[in-house]
Amino acid sequence: MDADSSLVERCLSGDETAWEDLVKVHTRRVYAICYRFTSSDVEAQDLTQDVFLRVFRSLKSFRAHEGIFVVWLTRLTRNLLIDHYRRTRAERVTDSIEEQLPCSRRKRPCRPGRRFVGRARGE
Repeated sequence: MDADSSLVERCLSGDETAWEDLVKVHTRRVYAICYRFTSSDVEAQDLTQDVFLRVFRSLKSFRAHEGIFVVWLTRLTRNLLIDHYRRTRAERVTDSIEEQLPCSRRKRPCRPGRRFVGRARGE
């Protein structure tokens, strides 16, 4: 039995230190995946926390005899990121459209020093 499987078994038996150890061991990996997906430190931290909440809720579904914990954790992380992408798709589309609007028509103020090349060229 590998170290992760042992930690999972201890977590399922109610050992709080095992849960802390499991989180400590895998936080960097999960954060790195989330950061690669979002390119945002804050968003990656939030998503990492969401991943471990999901792990906590679904740990009993992990079957040590059928697979490796890291693979299960990575798949769970990927699925959460896909869900996040789908949920935030409308926000990203709205933001990109809003970036094309002239300053006077935006909901948010223009950034100082930003020029609208298309308008300057008469496009």
